[in-house]
Amino acid sequence: MVAEFATPRLGPGLKVTAYTQTKKVITGHLNYAWRSEEHATAVRMFTGSPDLDRLQRALPDVEQLAHGVAIIGREPARAAS
Repeated sequence: MVAEFATPRLGPGLKVTAYTQTKKVITGHLNYAWRSEEHATAVRMFTGSPDLDRLQRALPDVEQLAHGVAIIGREPARAAS
């Protein structure tokens, strides 16, 4: 499932909820991705667990973390004096 997901610092992005299955285990995955043209970069945050109940319970904390993600630019290197 793909949904738009915006944060105050990174702006609009995507949230993807996905599941994979092996013969015996279903694993849940949460993926968040943003593109920053200003910094010419992409940011991705992801997690997953075969404990689907635990992943569901963690969702509010994971989303709170996603809302706090920011790009901190580097200061330009200074020439030696």
